[in-house]
Order: sequence, then structure tokens, then C-alpha cells
Amino acid sequence: MASANIPYKYKSVKSSTEGLYKEKGSKFIAYLQPVSSIEDIQNCLEYITVLHPKSRHLCYAYRIGITGEPYRYNDDGEPSGTAGKPIYNELLSNEVSDVLCAVVRYFGGTKLGVPGLIKAYKESTIDAFSTAEIHTITLKKQVTITYRIEDMGKVYNILKARGYNNIDSRFDPSPSILIKVSLNELSDIRAQLLADFYGYQPEDISEDFVSEKIEVLTL
Repeated sequence: MASANIPYKYKSVKSSTEGLYKEKGSKFIAYLQPVSSIEDIQNCLEYITVLHPKSRHLCYAYRIGITGEPYRYNDDGEPSGTAGKPIYNELLSNEVSDVLCAVVRYFGGTKLGVPGLIKAYKESTIDAFSTAEIHTITLKKQVTITYRIEDMGKVYNILKARGYNNIDSRFDPSPSILIKVSLNELSDIRAQLLADFYGYQPEDISEDFVSEKIEVLTL
């Protein structure tokens, strides 16, 4: 049965970008950065702190993983809800995850008030997104196909016909192929490949179908 309803892809930023917003002498510099772990985030924040030792605040928000969890936003001393949350809302608005946006503030001597701060952190983040390349990450899992050497050409033709061009071939201890399959296609791949090989329909391939010529392992 197809697993089309399971989450298998999400959007992220391809590379780091910067944004800038100025208001009444204050300067807000946004750093938008792809990340994949809490450790990545900590390293990025430490680097930005070293880069801007005289800044007044380093506020940020991040989302990680296909569901955007864990997530966090931090005001770093700014009035509650004026910094981290506006940054986080832009991550949500752009529907991205595995992303950190950190905004450095240099105080210009004039208080901006709550509305002004919300706008400043939001606009600096928007500016960083304006030059960001957003791409889709598809989660995949490795599938192993073992076969008889005399069936090698047939197996390759089947895989190429299904668009699997990135094939990792191995011959020790026996002929096998490793391919990456999207999670939403994983539950069907065994039945599809066995059906193609034998000239059946996928629905004719039960879970206990046994083949001495080809085996498809999705574990």
C-alpha cells in the first residue's frame, strides 16, 4: 500500500544569506543559515557573537527537521515577543526548516518601542530571505536489490526505466545494487520492481512472494 500521506519532504535554504534593516540609528543584521542540528546552531551563534563583540543583542529563531521540531526563538534581552517571535514567524511564513535566523542589533541611541522592534526584526529577516535560494529536501532510504549476474542487464533496465540513475553496484559477496528511494515510495518499491521483473502487476506481488532470481530489501 502506498505511503503517500507520510511526511517525506520539506523546504530549506540552500546557503547562508544576510539581511539588513536600519531605523533611527539602530542597525539590525540578519544571518540566515542552513543547519541540521542543535550543535550546528550553537556553532553559528558562537561565530556571530565573535563577529559582533560590541552588539547589544543577538536574537534568533530556528526550526529543525521535517516537521520543524524542535524549534525555539529567543529575544536575548529585548522586550518579550519583539524579536525572536517575529523572526520565527518569517521561518513559518516561508515554510522552511533546518534553518537558523539570527539577528544582531547595534543600538543607535533611540528606543524604537515594541512596534518598532517587531518591525525591525521582521524586516531584517525578510531582507535575508529576499536573496535566499529555497529548495526542497526529499527524505530517502536505501534499498538493496540482489540478483543473479545473468539478470544484470534486465535489472538495470528496469531501474533506469523507473528513473533510478544513481545506482551503486556491488559484486561481493554477490551481485547487488543500492538505490535511494523516497520515503513516500518505499512501501511500494518491492512490489513494483518484482512485478516489472516478472511481467506481473504490482498487486499480484504479496508480502510473502518468494523469488529465487531477485530480492528487494527495504530494511
